[in-house]
Amino acid sequence: MIVFHLDEIIHKRGRSYYWVTQQTGISGQNLKKIASNKTDRVFLNTLERLCNCLDCSFDDLMEIVDENE
Repeated sequence: MIVFHLDEIIHKRGRSYYWVTQQTGISGQNLKKIASNKTDRVFLNTLERLCNCLDCSFDDLMEIVDENE
């Protein structure tokens, strides 16, 4: 299972979801779905915009976690 760390990164950077929305053009609804791990797919250009906006890598933004743990 892929787990996103979007919420932690946004707060660590001292930013808000509104700010990220304004910088990336990604809707607040989609950001919340990603942050709460309630999405089945995320486009690569969305990941790229998030990483560029938040100055992070894919590895910072998400990780693969064993569902059995």
